[in-house]
Formats: sequence, C-alpha cells, structure tokens
Amino acid sequence: MKSFTTFLYNKVNKNTNVRNNENSDYGAPIRTAGKVIVNGEISNCIGVNGGAIKVLSGEVIINSKAKIHNCESQTEGGAIHISSGGKITMNGGHIYECMS
Repeated sequence: MKSFTTFLYNKVNKNTNVRNNENSDYGAPIRTAGKVIVNGEISNCIGVNGGAIKVLSGEVIINSKAKIHNCESQTEGGAIHISSGGKITMNGGHIYECMS
C-alpha cells in the first residue's frame, strides 16, 4: 500500500467525502492509511469507527488552529478512531462535542 500525506486547511463537513488510500464507504468521512495533517475545521460528520477520521495506519497530526467538533460515530471513536497501526499527534487544536 502506497503512502502519502493529505493536508486539510479548509472546512470538512457532512457534505465532504475525503479518502486517503482507501476506496471504501465503510468508515469515517476521512479514512487514512497514510498521513493526514489537520489545520482547518472538521464538523458535523457522521461515520462508523470514527465520526470524523478513521486511522487504519499512518498518522494524524492535529495542529494548533484545527477544530474537530459535532461529529458522531455510529460505533466507536466519536471524533477519531485509531487502529492498532495508527498514531495521533496533537500540537494543540480542539476536539469537542463529539460522541459515539
């Protein structure tokens, strides 16, 4: 599986479907097996195994101006669900009002 980096600077919401390396309808609106760097806002998303982001492997980096909020997972990981091969780094930012 190839790996690459996705940078999110703008707003991602329930009308957005971003996929990184995985072409599947199962999972969160953002499903990654690479690296995702969040600098913008992710809001009002609904997913399975991650309301906003599902990390299969690789890394999600949440930077200081990032906001993830009002996201819902139908199973687990209200905002972010990280599989055993994944990693999250928070350099600030805010995650709030998410539920599973």
